[in-house]
Order: sequence, then C-alpha cells, then structure tokens
Amino acid sequence: PRKAAGVGFLRHFLTKSKEMANKEAIAGVLDVSKTMWNRLPSGERGIDVGKSFLKRLLMQKVLASKTHECCIVLAGTTETRNDLNSPEAPDDYQHGTEAIRMDRIGTEAIRALESAEESIAEDECDIVDGIVVALNQLHKRTVGKNGAPKKYKRSVYLVTDARSRIRAAQDLGPIHNSMRNENMPVRLLVVGIDFDANATNLKEDIASANPED
Repeated sequence: PRKAAGVGFLRHFLTKSKEMANKEAIAGVLDVSKTMWNRLPSGERGIDVGKSFLKRLLMQKVLASKTHECCIVLAGTTETRNDLNSPEAPDDYQHGTEAIRMDRIGTEAIRALESAEESIAEDECDIVDGIVVALNQLHKRTVGKNGAPKKYKRSVYLVTDARSRIRAAQDLGPIHNSMRNENMPVRLLVVGIDFDANATNLKEDIASANPED
C-alpha cells in the first residue's frame, strides 16, 4: 500500500509539474478607437472581427487547459483605468482600461469583450501604451515576490487596425528588448484588422525603433 501511495503521489506530482510548465498567461490588447468601429469591405466592423478573434482564442485556451490565465486591455477608451496611471502620474498611460485583470480564463473575460461599445472610443489610441499596460499585468502575475520568474508561457495578442500613429516610437526598442529577456520571454502576436491598407504607420514605427531587426 505504501508503494502504491508513493506511485500515486509521483504521478500526481509529474502531472502537476507538466501543467505548470505548460501554463500560459495571455494578455489580449484590443484597439477600440474610432476607426475600429468602421465597416470593412466584408461588411463587418473591425471591432467585431477583433472581439470574435479574442473570444475564439480564449475558448481554445480554456479547452486546452483550465490553468491558463488571461487579462484584457482595451486601448483607446475615453476613460482611464489601469495600474500604471495614478494620482502621482495622471498623464501616464491615459485611455487604457484593464477590463479584466490577470486571472484564470472565465466567462468574465468574454463578457468584458462583448460589453465594449462605441461610446467608450477615443479618436485614436496609443498601441504602445496598451502593450505596456498588458506587460505590467503579465509581470505582476508571473514573477514571484523574490523577483524570480514563475513557470509560465507569456503572450500578448495585439488586435488593431494600426491607424493611430505611435506617439513614442522611441519606446519600442526598450520594450522589444525586455520582451526578449531569456529568463522571461514574451511573445507578441499582432492581429491586423484590414492591415493591407492601414499598417504603414505601425510598420514604419517598428522599423525605426528596431533598424537592426
């Protein structure tokens, strides 16, 4: 019996270790600025395409493992609600809303996406600010109190039509380098909405920030 119990414990330990190694923290950054509410040639609104993509992504992730976690950041909102904007720094990271803080994927994330309406939209959004707010959420969740990274896979999914000019393109280089940290790498996946027509500004800014890439 003791041997059987030991084998059972070992299986449980190996299973939990595998789950931890495959645990993923996902930050979804959705551009909700005015142009995202325009109709695409397909007849759909860009915002609806973006919402649909993120909802499908989260459903796939939660079906793959209940341990996966996510947060949702809305970039280009009329209000500002995120941890990097404070009374001490009221001008920092404006028009970014943490709709859902990092937690296990649940129905709250889906509801947060569905509840985003055009009334919350600013004329433009700063995509870089949205990415930084998302990275802050990832850092808080996946770094221990001792500063050591926890066993997570980290991903940022940016959904945008790239029509807003990046105001601080010089920040892209340091952000890019921090995401390539070998101890805590973060994947950035850009989901373009009607990108063929609208990605010029984003591509130029990224190229100027990372000319060697």
